[in-house]
Amino acid sequence: MLRDLMKSYEVVPGTESIFSQEHPIVGACPRCGANVTESPKGFFCERRGCKFGVWKDNRFFTAKRQQLTADIMAPLLHGEKVKLPGCWSEQKNRAYDAVISMQDDGSHTTFTLEFD
Repeated sequence: MLRDLMKSYEVVPGTESIFSQEHPIVGACPRCGANVTESPKGFFCERRGCKFGVWKDNRFFTAKRQQLTADIMAPLLHGEKVKLPGCWSEQKNRAYDAVISMQDDGSHTTFTLEFD
């Protein structure tokens, strides 16, 4: 029965792009070392078993009125710090400049700010 099904198999239109390699590679996954690619919604590890992912509209960046881009994410994946000008402070109601870094403990990804 399985052989008959395999012979008559047809690709469902649109499904071939679910796991396609069309997404640009941004860096290496901090959890497993596989490629992290950019999708329209965020940055995710290509390895199915790995759960690493950072959404572009995550709370940390939206609270600071910043947009997470590949130019910011790539150095963070390499363990580097990134200068982030124009962050917004809701408490003081003004903008400030900071340096951001990313930490991943294997289950959660967090970002921290440092000030000059």
